[in-house]
Amino acid sequence: MKKAYVTHLGSQDITAKTARVDVVLPILAGRVNPFDVQELLKDIQKAVTHLDAEEDYIIPAGSSVANFVAGLALGLLAPAKLKLKIFDATKSQYKEVVLILEKKKCPTRTTGG
Repeated sequence: MKKAYVTHLGSQDITAKTARVDVVLPILAGRVNPFDVQELLKDIQKAVTHLDAEEDYIIPAGSSVANFVAGLALGLLAPAKLKLKIFDATKSQYKEVVLILEKKKCPTRTTGG
């Protein structure tokens, strides 16, 4: 069963039919506190415990803070790829985009002296 996880489901009309999946599940829904990112992170981690990276999709929607924290959490938790469905307003449909994630160390910065 193909699922689409919506990062922040609010007033958008995102349905299984329009996203071309079997079920739409919110990662976050309704009002969120953008200043309590630790709570957002916990809610996101709990919501995506059953995410199947091969079959399921992420639909970025709603609050930019929620999307940023969700993206960070998914990047840290996810396997090597994530499948997104991004709404293409010019065609009035969702388009599939696949992200290939490579785990890399952050570059260290040294200062000359």
